[in-house]
Amino acid sequence: DGQRIVSGSFDNTMRVWSPEGEQLPEMRGNSLRLPGMAFSPDGQRIVFTSNETVQLWSAEGKQLCEMRGHLDGVNDVEFSPDGQHIVSGSRDDTVRLWSLEGEQLSEMRGHTSVVASVAFSPDGLRVASGSDDETVRMWSLGGKQLHKMRGHTKLVKSVAFSP
Repeated sequence: DGQRIVSGSFDNTMRVWSPEGEQLPEMRGNSLRLPGMAFSPDGQRIVFTSNETVQLWSAEGKQLCEMRGHLDGVNDVEFSPDGQHIVSGSRDDTVRLWSLEGEQLSEMRGHTSVVASVAFSPDGLRVASGSDDETVRMWSLGGKQLHKMRGHTKLVKSVAFSP
């Protein structure tokens, strides 16, 4: 709805702002050196990375859940289009799918280096990931690798589906 902006800082905070510049809630993480963050499709929740964890907060500033399972820093997170799942990509070379309650639903293994970016398909049935191993991979939500795309000759830093 365009009524909130979220920002992450080296001061280990995430801040929510109105478009007019009014500061709304502040959220603190363990470390936000390279925060990945996203609003839920309905704008009511915010997910962000904090070291090896994924943090889920309400847009009003209440921590809802902390997701643990990655073995190294989490680089990117995204909500599914229906807002019912979260996907994360990490320096531990994995992609993980989470429930909103923090349960790890699947682990996607296959990258041989840092996963820098993740994205849900518009129908929410697939996940794409980009990695420092110079590949883009497509996954089922159950964790099966569907495709491995090669062609980049340097690190893949972002992936996105067309709408």
